[in-house]
Amino acid sequence: MQRDGDLPDLQRSGGVGVSATFTARYYSRCVECDESIRPGDEARYSDDGVVHETCPDAIPERPVTICGSCHLTKPCDCEDQR
Repeated sequence: MQRDGDLPDLQRSGGVGVSATFTARYYSRCVECDESIRPGDEARYSDDGVVHETCPDAIPERPVTICGSCHLTKPCDCEDQR
């Protein structure tokens, strides 16, 4: 019989698997994506620590071209003046 406050058998035994999700009450860091877990986020325990229930998608980097005249990213006003 599991009492209130006891960890589920999977967590107590250190077994491999997926724990139940919970609503985070404190700030933490996701061990999978290295992004913040904020209070209110859905999270779960993994063998390595706390992870998001669904990690946010990373924003893809865009290539940036710098103008040789004004040193701003292109397109810039310099191109209009040529």
